[in-house]
Amino acid sequence: MRCIDVAALVAAAVLRRNPQAEVIPFESNVVACRLNPRDTVMTNAHKLASLPCGGTNCSAPLAYLNQRKANGD
Repeated sequence: MRCIDVAALVAAAVLRRNPQAEVIPFESNVVACRLNPRDTVMTNAHKLASLPCGGTNCSAPLAYLNQRKANGD
């Protein structure tokens, strides 16, 4: 099992339980991904795990939120 698989599974589970949650996948930059909170956890986890990975720019989602003047928690 890869780290991306675990991260995708956790994010998909959070989204399933909290449909208003915004999952912001990233590598070097934020990666666009449409997730449906009504899909199964495994469907969303597969979508997330299939995204390009390798970058570790943890500030990318924060910059994305700042650009939108959104509040993160």
